[in-house]
Amino acid sequence: MTPLTMRLGSPSEAVVAAHRSTVEAWVWAWQGSSLDVRWEERQWPSLGRQLLPVSVTLEGAEAIAEHLGLRDRELLRAIAILDPH
Repeated sequence: MTPLTMRLGSPSEAVVAAHRSTVEAWVWAWQGSSLDVRWEERQWPSLGRQLLPVSVTLEGAEAIAEHLGLRDRELLRAIAILDPH
């Protein structure tokens, strides 16, 4: 199965400045993730250098189903849909 890459959307400098603690919590959550997260550096005049998560890649149907919170019967059904071979 082809990996599934999802863009996370990067906040703008204005959003980070206005909601700094929320954005920091979001970044910390992705830092602690076991998923394959891609990071990009931003250099902003008022905030300096920031490293932000920009996308996450899920490898295989089981990883996708687990990320979606599917269990047991739901998991088996999701795997069959995502990886029919």
